[in-house]
Amino acid sequence: ANFKKRRMNWNVRLMEHCCNYMAISSNSIENKFMQHIKEIIIIGSSGYAKVIIDIVEKENKYNIIGLLDKFRNGGDTLGYKILGKEENIADLTAKHNLFGGIIAIGDNWTRKKVYEKIKLIAPKFTFVRTIHPDAQIARDVQIGNGTIIMAGVVINTNSTVGDHCILNTNS
Repeated sequence: ANFKKRRMNWNVRLMEHCCNYMAISSNSIENKFMQHIKEIIIIGSSGYAKVIIDIVEKENKYNIIGLLDKFRNGGDTLGYKILGKEENIADLTAKHNLFGGIIAIGDNWTRKKVYEKIKLIAPKFTFVRTIHPDAQIARDVQIGNGTIIMAGVVINTNSTVGDHCILNTNS
């Protein structure tokens, strides 16, 4: 009985040591990972922007610093502040060291016009793509900049998706 008690105490100490080590290791790994997440901005703040925010958060590749919307002054969407309008993109890029952004506007014509406006204001601005983790994409698929791929999307081999495309849920 005494042997079992000593062995159990040793196992408890070993588990505590391992858990403490794992907590330290996971924290340092998490800190290193967080250093590599790039800052982006979302252009748009309506219902479609909410869907994009969800995808970006689930993808965990970018950190959203805020939103741009020429129709709203102030306020927020899902806890992200509206920082200004498209005209402010160059200043915000410098101020927040932005890697890029994504246009969260569902209407194709409007999305194209916003893209053209941003390219005039900030020609070097980078448009990022975002892909929901529940999308199924073959390994050789080419996906353009600014493209949004939602949950349930299936893209088979030898496919190319252009810039600023939207592949909606389960398509």
